[in-house]
Amino acid sequence: MLDLYVESKGEAYDSYFDMNCFLDAFLFMLVSVEDIAPPNVSANFRKEPAFVFLKQLRNLTTHHAIAAGSIQGSKFLRPLSREVWGNGGGGQLFFNLGQLVKVFDAMAAERPRSKPILEQAKAFAATEFPAGSQVYVEVIFRRALNLVWAALP
Repeated sequence: MLDLYVESKGEAYDSYFDMNCFLDAFLFMLVSVEDIAPPNVSANFRKEPAFVFLKQLRNLTTHHAIAAGSIQGSKFLRPLSREVWGNGGGGQLFFNLGQLVKVFDAMAAERPRSKPILEQAKAFAATEFPAGSQVYVEVIFRRALNLVWAALP
C-alpha cells in the first residue's frame, strides 16, 4: 500500500485525492494488523511508540483531517498539505508537525480518555522529527514502519 501511495505522487500522475486515499488505506491496513495478530504481537504493537503514533494518525485521517479539515469552521485544522512540483505536475503530501501537535491536543480536549495515548504519539513525533517541521508522509511512514517491525518478536 505504501508503494501505491509513492506511485500516486509521481510527476506523471498527480492526484491529491488519490494520495489521500492511499494514505488512509495504508494507515487503516497497518493499524488493522493489531486486530488480527496473535495477542503477544498485538501487545508489542501497543507498546511501540511508532505504532501508537501511526494509530493516532489513522484516527485523525479517518475521522477528521482529510475531508473536514478544509471546511471553514471545522473543529480540527488539517495538518496535511501537498507540495506541488513545478509546471510538470507531481507532488507529495507532508505533515506540518506543529499543526499536528495542536490537532492531537484538540483531540485530547475533546476525548479526555484518549489523552495518554495522544501524549505518547506527540512524544514520538517530538523525538523522531524536528519541532514544527514539515515532514513528508513517506518519511514518517518508512521510519515508523522500521521501528514497528523491529519491535516484532
